[in-house]
Amino acid sequence: MALQGLVCKHTPPKYRVKAGPVGKAPNILDRNFNPEYPNTVWATDVTYLRVWGTWIYLCVFIDLYDRSVRGWAMSTKVDTKLVLAALQSALGRSEYPTGVLIHSDQGSTYTALGFVDTLDEANLKQSMSRRGNCWDNACAESFFKTIKIEMDHNVWGTYDACYCEVFEYIENFYNTRRSHSSLKYKTPNQARMFALENMSSTVENTQENILEKTAN
Repeated sequence: MALQGLVCKHTPPKYRVKAGPVGKAPNILDRNFNPEYPNTVWATDVTYLRVWGTWIYLCVFIDLYDRSVRGWAMSTKVDTKLVLAALQSALGRSEYPTGVLIHSDQGSTYTALGFVDTLDEANLKQSMSRRGNCWDNACAESFFKTIKIEMDHNVWGTYDACYCEVFEYIENFYNTRRSHSSLKYKTPNQARMFALENMSSTVENTQENILEKTAN
């Protein structure tokens, strides 16, 4: 093949968009990518990473308020178990908030009954991009572009090597040390902490005012 100028090209399997047992949800987010508070909207998506002749899949849940990765998971398969593992990771890290809008594409993993039922049980709302419109989930797409550019490798020898580098990037760099111009050059964790502290102070001040009015 080399003598004939031919090159063997590895093509990642397509992440197919199709209706699952439940069907698609409306596009509630409608490209409103800047919520006022944390845990208002989480965007989720799946991408592929190349590991020596095969593909590994990475699913993330990103809080659109501070762009922090709230949860993530990796697997050799794109299935409901993958997205549920990432969702549980996000819920645990975020102390199980309710009412969060979960926005995704129309992939079968997000229309699957197991995923939709889990959202209902956790009191989470669902939103989906319009079919074939990647701009409706631009924040998740942007994160995947960033991680693939900024990690040290784009091909790994083993699953474990890939997992370790993804872990180091998300947990020890992206969330904690990478500043964002959209966050006034704070890191995601700094922006989140600042917002949560302000929300806590507002609640305390409101409670104090109520007590003063009651006493009078």
